[in-house]
Amino acid sequence: MTTSKNIYSQNKPTGSHVCVDYPAGAYGDLLRCFISQHEGFETIKYVNSGSGGLVTAVTPQPNTKVSFNNVKNLEDYNSAFNYEHPNANEYRQCYKIKSHLPQNKHGHTTVNVTWLEHHNWDYSEYEILRQTNHKIVFVVLSPFSKYKDLYLSRHITWNAALNVKLELSKEGTVKKHKVELFNTDIEAIKQAEHHYKTWKKNYLTYEYPKHELNHEIEINNLLDKDDETYYNLIKFLNVKPLENWKDCLQGFIDTVFSDCSYLNR
Repeated sequence: MTTSKNIYSQNKPTGSHVCVDYPAGAYGDLLRCFISQHEGFETIKYVNSGSGGLVTAVTPQPNTKVSFNNVKNLEDYNSAFNYEHPNANEYRQCYKIKSHLPQNKHGHTTVNVTWLEHHNWDYSEYEILRQTNHKIVFVVLSPFSKYKDLYLSRHITWNAALNVKLELSKEGTVKKHKVELFNTDIEAIKQAEHHYKTWKKNYLTYEYPKHELNHEIEINNLLDKDDETYYNLIKFLNVKPLENWKDCLQGFIDTVFSDCSYLNR
């Protein structure tokens, strides 16, 4: 993959740090890695998890997250951010959060997930995050796009794996299970069917919080290499475009979609 070299001075970074806010599985790490290729950002290294993990993905290294555990106010949040990003005084950071909300524990969004009715959401974490001067990119994934299949397949796999872990914890034994076994988990498939129904409703009705430092990106349009989507993104980020942005992005796409077994799930 050909990318733009991230060359930056030793002065403090110009521009705000960027939080990519996304429902788990919605290609947020891919977007973070892509954004970090632009001038001024600390480049996020990545590895291809391939078929060695539960799902194929762009896996950042290190895979750090700003956790809301024990975060009660802006001061707490800034401390958590600085702890995870020691180079924040030299480079802009493109990062993700780790929610501590009961309905989204360990998730990466502060505003909504695709599988919950939006009127049940707790916005307390967003309200703390929005007190910073960080820019927020809300990742929107269309349930009518061709990328929905892998997204739902990821959730079927994760939910089935969770079901297996729950069963094993009751038995008190530890076993290894192949991903193929997860794909036949009836309960996980039923959860995905309900998820998809709720997701479509949310997509058509949900309104993200408005703010001058907030930006919504339809990630499926970016993955399709839509010029307008890309240039609106870099305008919001206040960065120069990559000359080879489509080739750079394709490298990450190839990583995520390297294993097409999800098509049979």
